[in-house]
Formats: sequence, C-alpha cells, structure tokens
Amino acid sequence: MTHLPDVTKPTPDALLARGRAAFQAGRLAEAMTCCEAALAAAPGRIEALHLLALTAAKRGDTDRAMAIFDRAAALQPEQPEFPYQRAMILARGHRLEEALTSFDAALRAHPGHAGALLNRAVALHRLGRLPAALGDLDRLLQVQPGLAAAWGTQARVLAMMGRIDEAVAAQARSTALQPGDSAEQTRLAMLLGQAGNLDAALAHFDLALAIAPRDTEALLGRALALQSGRRHEEAVRNLRAALASAADPLPVLTALATSLTALGDWTEAEACRNRAMESLDRALGKQPEDAVLRRQRANLLYQMDRFEAALADSDAAQATSDDPAQAWLLRGGILFALQREEEAVRCYAQALALKPDAARPRYDASMHRLALGDMSAAWRDHEWRWRVPDFPALRRNFRQPLWLGQGDLAGRRVLLHAEQGLGDTLQFCRYAALVAAQGAEVLLEVQPPLVGLMRSLVGPARVLAQGAPLPDFDLHCPLLSLPLAFGTTLATVPASPSYLAASAARLQVWRQRLGPASGRRIGLVWAGSSHHGNDRRRSMPLAAAAPLLGLGAEVIGLQHEVPERDRATLTSLPGLRMLGPECRDFEDTAALVSLLDVVVTVDSSVAHLAGALGKPVLILLPQLSDWRWLLRREDSPWYPSARLFRQQGQGDWGGVIARVVAALGGKLWTLRAQR
Repeated sequence: MTHLPDVTKPTPDALLARGRAAFQAGRLAEAMTCCEAALAAAPGRIEALHLLALTAAKRGDTDRAMAIFDRAAALQPEQPEFPYQRAMILARGHRLEEALTSFDAALRAHPGHAGALLNRAVALHRLGRLPAALGDLDRLLQVQPGLAAAWGTQARVLAMMGRIDEAVAAQARSTALQPGDSAEQTRLAMLLGQAGNLDAALAHFDLALAIAPRDTEALLGRALALQSGRRHEEAVRNLRAALASAADPLPVLTALATSLTALGDWTEAEACRNRAMESLDRALGKQPEDAVLRRQRANLLYQMDRFEAALADSDAAQATSDDPAQAWLLRGGILFALQREEEAVRCYAQALALKPDAARPRYDASMHRLALGDMSAAWRDHEWRWRVPDFPALRRNFRQPLWLGQGDLAGRRVLLHAEQGLGDTLQFCRYAALVAAQGAEVLLEVQPPLVGLMRSLVGPARVLAQGAPLPDFDLHCPLLSLPLAFGTTLATVPASPSYLAASAARLQVWRQRLGPASGRRIGLVWAGSSHHGNDRRRSMPLAAAAPLLGLGAEVIGLQHEVPERDRATLTSLPGLRMLGPECRDFEDTAALVSLLDVVVTVDSSVAHLAGALGKPVLILLPQLSDWRWLLRREDSPWYPSARLFRQQGQGDWGGVIARVVAALGGKLWTLRAQR
C-alpha cells in the first residue's frame, strides 16, 4: 500500500522560515520552538542550528548558544561563521579572553574574515593589548581600506597609545567615508581637541550640530573642548543646551559642575553634583548590580570629597566590573585620597598587569610615587604623561632628538621648554644651570609673563617667550623631564637657597610704592587660578584668612584677581592692602615679594616664586595636595625657605590658619626684607 505524504505537517524549510520571521519580530520563544522542530525533522540542518544559537544568545542563554555553535562547527569545520558568532557572544558577555580563542578559530578557517579581524582588535583594545590590536587593524585595512569601522577603531587604539596625531588621521579617514554622520564628526572633533587644535575641533563639532542640532554628544564634546581652552562661559551655554536633551544627564552635569567651579560659582557647581548623584541613585535603583553605574558614582563621590563612600562603591563595582583594570585604577586613586598609599600603589600594579600598554595607570602611579618620595621609580613612568588623553599640555613634535640625559652636551644647543603651569616652570627652571654646566648652550622657552624674571636665572644663554620663533637647536627637553635626565632622587633635589632674583630697577619702584614700613609685612595669596583642576580644594575663602589681619602686621594682598565669591568679604577687610592687581608681570610680583618679611599662600605660582627667591613662605595645603609637597612633611626638599601647613581634615582651613597665626605670632619668622 502506498502512503501519501502528510501535507499538513510543516517541512523543515517552512519551520525555518517561520523561525526567522519570529526572530526578526522579537518572538524568541516561538523562534526557538520552530528551530527545534526543524532540527527534529532534519538533525543536521546548519541553518536551523545557526538560528537556534542566535536565538539562545538573544534570550541570554549564552552557554546553550555556544554549545549549539560548537555542534555546528563540528559539522562544518571549514565554516568561519560559527566560531565568529561564538566569539561575538562571548565578547558581548565581556568574556574577552575566551572570545579571542574563538576569533582565532574563525581566522584559521578564513584568514581574511573582516568581522573577525575587526572585533578581535576591539577585544584586544579592551584588554589593553594595544600593539596587537593595531596589528589586526593594519592587516584588515590593507585588504579593506574603505572600511570606516576599522579606521574608527584604529583611531581609538592610537589615541589610547598616546599617538594623537596618527589617531586624528585615522579618524579623518573614517569621517570622510561617513561625512553625514554626526557621531563621526564628533569623534574627529574630540581627537582634534586632544591634539590641541581647538579651532578645527570646534569646526567639526559645528558640522556635527548642523547635522543634528540637539546631539547631546556633540554639545557635550564641544563644551569639553571649550573647557580645555578655558572658555568656560561658552562651555556653560553648550552644557545647558545638552542638559535639555540628554537621555543621560550625568556626564553633562559633571562637566557643568567643572565649568561652574572654574567660573567661581561653587554653589551651583555643588548643586550640579547633587543632581548628578540623584540621577545615579535613580539608575542604580533599577540596576543595582550595574558596574558602570557604580564606577560613575564612585567617581562622583570622589569629586565631592566623600572618599569612604567612594571606596564602597568602587569595591561594589569591582566585583562585577566589565573593565577590571579601570576598576583597580579608580580604587587606587580613592585609596590614595584616604591616605592608604601603599594599598593604592598595589592597585596601580594590578591595573598595569591587566593593561600593560595603558598610559593612565602608569602616569597616575608615577604621580603617587612622587608624592611618596620614591622618585627614582617614578620619573621614568612620568614620561607616560604624554600618552594620557586629557593631559593638560601638548607634546612638542620637534624634529630634533629628545634629550633625557644621554650623551655629551659640550658644544650642543639645547632647548628647554615649559610644558604646564607657571608654578611648574618656576619650580623646574632650576635645572637650566645643570644643563649649562655640562657644556651646553641653553635656550629656555617659558610663558610670556615669566620671560623678564627668567633672565635672572643662571644657565640660559637666551630666554624665549612661548609662541615666538625658535632659533636652531640640537636637542630639546621639556622642563618636567629634566629630573629624569639627571636621575633626581629625594636626596639629590637641586635646592639652592634661591635661584631667581628681582631686578634692582623693579625693587626701587616697589620700595617707593610700599613706602616706609611700620612693622612686619606679610604677603597673602588665598586662591589660585580657578582653571586649575584641583582649585576647589587648594583655594580657600578669603574669610578664612581674616585672622591674619589681627597680628599687628601689614598684610599685602598678592592676589592678581579677586574671585567673585570673595568680593563682598574684601570690602569688609579694609586692613588688607591689595597690591597684586598692580603687578604687570612676574618681575613686579618678584620685586614686591622680595620686600616682604614672609609670604602666606595657598598652593599657587606665588608659592613657587617665593621659594625660588629664597623668601620665607608658609604654604597652606589641602588634605589632598599636589605630589610636589610630598606627604606628612612640614618642609620641602625643593624650597629650603618653605614651611608647609596641611589641613588635618578635609576643607579645614580654619585649623590651618590658626596654626599659621600661632607661628607668625611667635618668633619663628624674624627675617626682615632689605628695603
């Protein structure tokens, strides 16, 4: 008897078609049922296995998905798609080491598989294996030079390696392939900003905003670029616009707090941080195990000086972190703020073990080792500063070689150039004499306000202003690389009693301006530049310094600009004689400081100036102070005339001033300036 086929029973092809339709519509349970039925009818059907694995992965059943891909790969070992899809599932689950093994299997089956090469590079990038990632991308771009995603990924890898100019070129190729994509224009703009080309960066941000006027990333990126150029008023306008359309207000609020702080509006800045914290708390209420949110909250708590709470969030993030190296780095910074320095250094070592080519852990570790006085181990890693994307100075790409202590300098012309703030230049210009002592002709390039004063420095044959044309030279060295060149340790810091001096002409002008002295004269600086990244901690309210006016001495305000927040206080302190605004440059300030008995200052350029002049200087430091003042010391190896007064609790300026008043009221500072 002949049996007719059961036409009511779906064929494997029909089941597979229904499964695909259900998968695309998001009906995953139905898709899985169809695939399983197709496989029951045709157990070796590769297309059904493939779709079933994808469905399992989308439902979050990673282990089952990988097992199905393994089964498919055993049936067709020459097919690269199965190990590739397996690798992608592992990568999305942050199982990057396992993903690399599967990417390798895909590439063995098909060495030119574009997806495997690209995503293997992405995984290597996330693991911090940057040269290997770059190798994969170079290989891919040789055969597919028109692949925008490869150029974009190469740009991100190069940026992490500190090769910013090359990163800009790679991103420019990616953007040229997708000129109408606002995100591409934004990425190029951000890299141009890192390269110091602010005008070009702003132009590409404007292109992005012409495509998508309410693009939060473009508005935020433009604001960050403006912040780098200290154009905070404009940055605030962009940030307020970004805040109106941001799906995630957190990064916008954080950036807005930064600009408001720089503008001296500490009250609104604190309000922004509080709003950011509320946003994070709401998000964590819905996703309490989210490591990224925990890490963001720890960062914000750190900015708010709530270090113990920040550590708790950091520990919670570390347990489930998708980026363990970043988690160790964050934990190290918080532990250092809590004065648990040895634990912090171990955290940096853990971060470096995971990402040995990453710049940030090396740079942060070097700064903290310097604070610990471990200079011999720190100066070499301090050179990684040039690879940190947000480092506040630009690397000079001279054709002449960088000098770091190698070779004979006799008869060579060496350019020493400032790289960061005025205080850094005042501190490290002392090395010019050591370079000259090796037989070199020294050219010293500094910020324009320092040029006149630097002519009193022993060592330089010529002092040049930044931005002026440079004469020919043979070698160059940034000022903060000179301690490495000379192998400086805590015991060998070149600390002469003074190495700068005011000119006789300026001294005469300021002697007349001051007039006869009725008693001791105390110079006062209570706030540094608002643009400094740590200014909120290092500057104090003028009101906190008021007890100095009760010492019976003449108190001279050396502050060049009075912060808006202190203007009302200033009018209530008629005994404070404000002469800082009359100083045209550092030659004037040096002359004025030289005629005082003692300087009382927060961590500012005047602190370095007074120390370089050999003037008794009392430096007021926050609890979380800069590396150069070391830890738990009352003296400075850099400035013999300095005495350090540290906060004993976060923000406790009252206690600092009380100890300063006690010191000045005693007989500790009896040196009189020549008048």
